[in-house]
Amino acid sequence: MLDGGTVSLAAGGLKLDLLKSSGTVARLSPDADPTLDYTPGDLLKERSADTFYHLGDLDLRLRAAGETAWHDYSTAYRRQPVRVVAADAGEFSADLAPTLPADIPLSVTRTWSVANGELTLRYTLTNRSAKAVHLGGLGIPMVFDNIMNGRTLEQAYKTCSFYDPYIGEDAGYVQVSRLSGNGPVLLVVPDGHTPFEAWKPILDRRNRADGTGLLLNDPTPRGVTFEGSFDWMVHSSGFAETDWKGVEEWNPPTETDIQPGESVTYGLRFLVAPSLRAIEATLAEHRRPVAVGIPGYILPQDIAGRLFLRYTSPVKSIVSEPAGAISIQDDGAAPDAAYHAYTLRGVQWGRARLVVTYADGTV
Repeated sequence: MLDGGTVSLAAGGLKLDLLKSSGTVARLSPDADPTLDYTPGDLLKERSADTFYHLGDLDLRLRAAGETAWHDYSTAYRRQPVRVVAADAGEFSADLAPTLPADIPLSVTRTWSVANGELTLRYTLTNRSAKAVHLGGLGIPMVFDNIMNGRTLEQAYKTCSFYDPYIGEDAGYVQVSRLSGNGPVLLVVPDGHTPFEAWKPILDRRNRADGTGLLLNDPTPRGVTFEGSFDWMVHSSGFAETDWKGVEEWNPPTETDIQPGESVTYGLRFLVAPSLRAIEATLAEHRRPVAVGIPGYILPQDIAGRLFLRYTSPVKSIVSEPAGAISIQDDGAAPDAAYHAYTLRGVQWGRARLVVTYADGTV
């Protein structure tokens, strides 16, 4: 991975260094503090072998029409130099065929680019087979430097970050913040239609006896100083049917069909908030939906909770699942007119979801 050198992109207060050989991230730093690397770039050499995950990798679970078994593919499994399609100051695009098994029915192109002044990561999947392909698992590994193995507390405070998911479908995002709590904070948000459906640990997963299992374990040692890495799951029905069978997910599992010759694109954007307190304002500034719950998201049955929503499109509907588990009162515009206010009361004990659908179709 390290022999081909690097290429750099810069936008939106971030500088990105990519390995030319793999197209994965070697370093991602904010302009406000170039000494900070959100990724484990200082461990790049130690983590450059097969099966180590990096930001820019991709996990897929799919099956052809008529098949019953799911097949797993990962760009981290057996690395080979990717085929560069475009490389300039504003884009680095590569065909990932060399680092994926030859039998995969999809061609995958990954593009890092500067789009509308923001760093953007996109994957375009094209069905190159004669049959429809059911895509039941698409995971984008979120690999940031939460590896505190062998570090002192002072070193960890300086170099490491916690990253936390909001598994909120179209409004989902990941925030990456330093252990010290100081800014800047990295925000990863959807580009186009890339819902945040599930948050899957990248766990030890041996090859199955039938040869269909390839999703694997990042060998970085886990423990109290490293909790592992996770996939931003866009589709997860292939796991709901198998590994997670009988388990209620945060969001309904989905899959999509890619017809012969058809292409679909998924992507993420990378933003910078100056501080933890500025996360909601930064999301709103970049036209992302924002939800604020008061006093939080545990709703005692004898206390009225408040929900404040902010987005450029008005709310079309807001419903409770299970039906009636939470009563919803529309209070209209909040004192801060940018937000719309609701009063919520817990009616039914247990876990519940509020599904907010906006007029532009965002969920």
